[in-house]
Amino acid sequence: MILTNSRMTQSATWTANTRAVAASDWPGGEFMEALRLYRSRRSYEGVVVLGSRVAFFYGLLCRLFGKSVPWLAKELLLGGEGPFKFGGLKRRLQSWALGTGDVFALYSEAERRQCVIEQGLPESRCVFLPFHTRSEPSA
Repeated sequence: MILTNSRMTQSATWTANTRAVAASDWPGGEFMEALRLYRSRRSYEGVVVLGSRVAFFYGLLCRLFGKSVPWLAKELLLGGEGPFKFGGLKRRLQSWALGTGDVFALYSEAERRQCVIEQGLPESRCVFLPFHTRSEPSA
């Protein structure tokens, strides 16, 4: 089973093999979502984290308290957006936190290159993944 914070409608196969944590819509909700993922992670084979802020906080928790299962981040916002807006300091802190991640799924080759350059993450962990479809595969 996979633990995730993604609540997008997915295929029956995905739904049967994942558990999604509840959304947090109040200020600070991204941290609480990351904390829920982190606290529950050991019961799962891996964690799929959706979104830049949740990925940052999840990576920070892994960096500070240890990582026990592989995790993948998707839908990272690169450039000016993210949990901090302090230029070089922001990038260094994000790189440090995200460095605990195993795979970063990016939806274009340009984003993949940007992730390697901006975040200083190994190219082998920044993977171009064409955006998928949510419909069932045809038989």
